[in-house]
Amino acid sequence: MPLSVDHKPDRPDEKERVEVAGGRVTDWNGSCVLGVLATSRSIGDYYLKQYVMAEPEVTESKRTKLDDFLVITSDGLWDALSNEVARQVVRRCLDGHIKRRFPKELRGSNATEVAAMLAGLAVVRGSQDNISVSVIELKKPN
Repeated sequence: MPLSVDHKPDRPDEKERVEVAGGRVTDWNGSCVLGVLATSRSIGDYYLKQYVMAEPEVTESKRTKLDDFLVITSDGLWDALSNEVARQVVRRCLDGHIKRRFPKELRGSNATEVAAMLAGLAVVRGSQDNISVSVIELKKPN
């Protein structure tokens, strides 16, 4: 279940905020602020700070016994993978259905390896953006 919404420049409230600040949202191969940035909120991209803000949109969700893991990632992953594909990959990896890809001496935790696998899959599926991925296991292993 997604716990956040994308801060894309074509989202009506985000587009209005960018335009009120004097910026412009263009649509060349997807919506971008001034034709260069595909997100309307960023902690980097200093040259666009007048139009793009770093303030997060905060929501709260209650955790349940059914919550197994949390995936925190940048738009570089979500541009290439759906929530459902990411969920299936994480679930299958953590359940042991997908073989570990690193030699034993380089292995990290299951969550670290799953994060690397998700990033690699996004690259294979054509993501051209930077990709940051963290997978956090919420249940103790058996």
